[in-house]
Amino acid sequence: MTNHKLKKLSAGWMCELCQQQWKKKPRAKCPGVVWYDNPNHLPNHLIEAEQLAAQNLKPKGNAIGCFKRSKDWVWLFDSSDVETIDPELPPIYTWNNRPKDLKTPNQLYRYNRKPGDKPHGCIRHEGDWLFLYRWEECPIDDESLPPYREYGTAPELKTRSQLKKENLVPRDDAQPRGFYRIWREEWKTVWLYHADDCDWEAPDNFLTKGTLRDRYLLSKSWIARLGEPDLIRENPHHKSWTPMQLYSRQRVERFLADHAEEYSQWLDERDRYVAIFSANKEAIAQGHERYLEARSKRKAQQQRCLRCASGCATRQGFLCAIYPMGLEDWQIPCDDFVARE
Repeated sequence: MTNHKLKKLSAGWMCELCQQQWKKKPRAKCPGVVWYDNPNHLPNHLIEAEQLAAQNLKPKGNAIGCFKRSKDWVWLFDSSDVETIDPELPPIYTWNNRPKDLKTPNQLYRYNRKPGDKPHGCIRHEGDWLFLYRWEECPIDDESLPPYREYGTAPELKTRSQLKKENLVPRDDAQPRGFYRIWREEWKTVWLYHADDCDWEAPDNFLTKGTLRDRYLLSKSWIARLGEPDLIRENPHHKSWTPMQLYSRQRVERFLADHAEEYSQWLDERDRYVAIFSANKEAIAQGHERYLEARSKRKAQQQRCLRCASGCATRQGFLCAIYPMGLEDWQIPCDDFVARE
């Protein structure tokens, strides 16, 4: 920066160096070269230093122009007065015009390759050179991996999700026959398997607690041992009802297989209980009817006691003056009932 070389005009002042004009003498320093107030309308022969660097060039002389970007000065140079920075630099490309077979080191990872000895191109990226390599000429990075397969080029090889749709699951000792990688904020490896290395597995479905009780004869305690349900879904019959708890059929059967001896013993005991119930079904039904009848009578008696003059409410509960210990079943209905006035 330097002092302005001012020249008096009829309408004010002009600097012969930066060619700016003012009505009054300026206080700011002069950049020493022509200043352009609109960077979108620069002369064709002017170029920024960073633009030159992106072409592996640097200016020979000093800046001959400038403009301001935000609060920073951007210096402009003559595009015809330049020289090469690095004669050994490979061809320069942009992200849009680079050949498709030239990859960055990060992109080479997708193909299980590592950079070779000599780059085939470069791109200016964040103020530095990013070298490009022809991936087919780069050595393999990890020899233990199966061959790289471009997505969709090997129809006989399928991912786990594709195999699952055909009810196939790779065996425990099955090795993938290929792989490809996709970008999901970072490279994700997708393994490819052949159907010959898979076993058929019945499709999974989800069971309600009622189905577990009816199909597998599981009690509440056995269902509790299964742990948390695999899915919780809104009740299809009514939105306000308790959500449905669903269990994976495969997980249920795997659990029962792991506890086969205990499960078998439980089924034997259950069969014995069912046999006892079947043999005494009529007596059990009659006993249940008597229980319901007695419960109904006691409920009606409780309502009568609340209206009886002999009863009163205390902190310890309801108390009857005639029967402080409560009524026996044979005393219901109570003969001493007197309605409260």
